Amino acid sequence: MAARFPSGRPRIYDIPPTNAPFPYITLPDLHDLAVPAECFDSGDVTANVHVWSRTSPPSTIEAKRIAGAVMTDLLAPGALDTMPSNAVGTVRPIDIQSLLEPDGQTAHAVVRLEISLDAI
Repeated sequence: MAARFPSGRPRIYDIPPTNAPFPYITLPDLHDLAVPAECFDSGDVTANVHVWSRTSPPSTIEAKRIAGAVMTDLLAPGALDTMPSNAVGTVRPIDIQSLLEPDGQTAHAVVRLEISLDAI
């Protein structure tokens, strides 16, 4: 995924700063659906990873490529093993949606994933 960014490093934000350089990724939408069990807590998290891009001429191609790389990277074995209090059971892709924003210049892609977690 890093190769898709001019700096070689992805810019990832919860809330992007004003005038953040394109492209960048935001992670504003995580939905935790906890399922308590007798000995441990487990559950599913639905994650929406947003990719924002602006090219000349306007196109969704860059956003789609970055979104595809995000999905590929997150589906790789061990990609989410650094979570401190949970073990990742499975990562299931839901879909990738892309569109051109109403300003006619900004491309937006959303990668939707479901992640099953087990407490450790």
